[in-house]
Amino acid sequence: MRRIASRLLLMTLLVTVALGPSGCVALGITPTPEPVVLKFAVAEDVMPIQRLVDEFHAQYPWITVQFYQTSALGGNSVQQWVRSGDVDVFRTSREAMAWIDDDLLKPIDDMHLDDFQEIRDDYYGGLWESLSQEGVQFGVPAGIDVYVAFVNTDQAESLGVALPAEDWELFDFIEVATAMNLWDPGQMSDNALFGFGTDPEGMDPLVFVYMRGGAIVDDIENPRQALLDDPLTIEATQTYADL
Repeated sequence: MRRIASRLLLMTLLVTVALGPSGCVALGITPTPEPVVLKFAVAEDVMPIQRLVDEFHAQYPWITVQFYQTSALGGNSVQQWVRSGDVDVFRTSREAMAWIDDDLLKPIDDMHLDDFQEIRDDYYGGLWESLSQEGVQFGVPAGIDVYVAFVNTDQAESLGVALPAEDWELFDFIEVATAMNLWDPGQMSDNALFGFGTDPEGMDPLVFVYMRGGAIVDDIENPRQALLDDPLTIEATQTYADL
């Protein structure tokens, strides 16, 4: 089984705005943590929030999580809660980074970000950086949509198609996808694969463009120039079309 994974440029983030736990250790005795109430805002149907809250409380019983849910992305509701000081942590779209100018967000560099160090390289380049300003981290990428392609190994074996090596690249995947397609009706079976299906109006082409180093505009947040004639953009679009 092989898979390819990429992350959409439209992302959500987890931002802390008010939490500042403190503690002390005296005479080598760890004190019992004082009760903490953490207020968390998230859109409905985004994540199984109640289960996560229960699991979190089981691990940290002195912390009580009160969560608020909004409809859709709930950007306006979340911003109102943040401005009124009603939430400590929230999950919403990256547009919340604009609230830094209103002094509504707190940096999270002191929140043990080293815990993420081992997996940061697993994120697509630019995700963490897009949630920072002048080197200061304000958010953690969350809820990134992942594109995954699975190879039916039984089908590949029956067709005599060799799977790519561990260091495979995108073009290796294209070769496998091409070989796995059976265009001869005489060779068709109930298990035949018919290739790469996608919605032409979806975000998939944009994912391929940015994944291959191309770009649609010079600056997503403040676009001034289209880059549709960029060689990397053209190459990525052609690669997507070839699929």
